[in-house]
Amino acid sequence: MKKISSKNIIITGGAKRLGKEICLFLAKKGYNIGFSYFTSEKEAILLENKIKKCNVDVFKFKADLTKIEDIKNFFSYSYKIFKNIDVLINNASIFYRTPFDSLNEEIFDNTINTNLKSYYLCSLEVVKYMSRKKGGRIINISSLGGEKPYKNYLPYSVSKAGVNMLTKCLALELAPNILVNSIAPGIIDFKNEPNSEFLPSSDKIPLKKYVSPSEITNFIYYLINSKYITGQVFLIDGGKILK
Repeated sequence: MKKISSKNIIITGGAKRLGKEICLFLAKKGYNIGFSYFTSEKEAILLENKIKKCNVDVFKFKADLTKIEDIKNFFSYSYKIFKNIDVLINNASIFYRTPFDSLNEEIFDNTINTNLKSYYLCSLEVVKYMSRKKGGRIINISSLGGEKPYKNYLPYSVSKAGVNMLTKCLALELAPNILVNSIAPGIIDFKNEPNSEFLPSSDKIPLKKYVSPSEITNFIYYLINSKYITGQVFLIDGGKILK
């Protein structure tokens, strides 16, 4: 493979949905891509093959991001392949409907460990490698649910609220060399996915539509190249937070 970019980007949970969109978008921009997956091996293989056609370096890595050893192995392998890590995008998340009367410790722990603790551990691990060149970017994919509570999604909203505060704390700790920001989308319309036609009405959103993946990927590209933004949580929700 011919390397055409000096920037190497690591994405967690890259095989499907938003993760896949991020990987493909950035590969088309000429960035080298490394992404993790856990259960979605078929999708990971298909994505890797698509990215290869962009004439950039790419690798996939199976990892359970609730386990510290898997995280360490993922970043060690990433550095071995790329020799440098410029950007980490923490994206891997779970989103399960959890009515209050069905909540239990296992559901809560699994959601927090996947959606929040993995972001923390991946960030700590990647900093070891970013610090060698004294620079980098960490972008956390959060959610409107971290700013506006979602009924029947208590663990999810709590985890994403934690991601937003984690973003601010990391930004303060890692300045001035490593910039840390968070993107918090509303409901994303994946038009080619099964059941996308069953999205709830967008009438309560001021802009009367759901966010497209391209709105998020374009903003990620902006943050990668920004030199004076850190510690921010950017809502991409069509104004839903206002209502």
